Amino acid sequence: MLAKLILKRGHNAYGYDRAKISKETSFLGLISNILAALLKVILYTFTGSISILSDAVNNITDCVSSIISIFGIKLASKPRDRDHPYGHGRLEYLISLVVSGIVLSLGFQFLRTSVGKILHPVKITYPSSTLVILIITVFIKFWQASLYSHVARKIDSTTLKAQEKDSLSDTLITAVVIISIIIEKFTGKILDGYVGVLVALFILYTAISLIYETISIILGRG
Repeated sequence: MLAKLILKRGHNAYGYDRAKISKETSFLGLISNILAALLKVILYTFTGSISILSDAVNNITDCVSSIISIFGIKLASKPRDRDHPYGHGRLEYLISLVVSGIVLSLGFQFLRTSVGKILHPVKITYPSSTLVILIITVFIKFWQASLYSHVARKIDSTTLKAQEKDSLSDTLITAVVIISIIIEKFTGKILDGYVGVLVALFILYTAISLIYETISIILGRG
């Protein structure tokens, strides 16, 4: 529904306005990521679960990616001038490197905290609404992936295709958190630290991949 509306708004006599469509799609992705992250942060305040907090931070990094996409499209569309004969598009990559560095630092921090939870496990009490809220965030991410997929196919956007894959991988991460909570409820085995390590490693992988991708483009890859 929203995908069709965005495509309709971005269609003109010359075809699709890819910049306008990408920007509006990224904005919707930003709103949905904020909602998913906020729900998980609220859960963390009631449970103290490091795996839920790590998952929330993973969604927050997606918010940053959406912001980079929005501003990157805006910056790249600025006309070239005397001082910037090749335009301003590469500023997007510099911003991306800074953000990637921050995400990398957060990943190491959560890895250290999660290992601490494994060495010194703490029994966590999960409110009855925990699973329901996490399942809602999974549906939010599935909707987001569907939005990215539909729009990306229409305008052939590599960026949106990448965001679609990222959204689907986030649903798997949250599913692992949900499964660990269910196992803990039925067996009493504390898995919070182990799942926290898994999510932290995923955050580190995402940051390193983004740094590698960005540096490759800066060095001149087509």
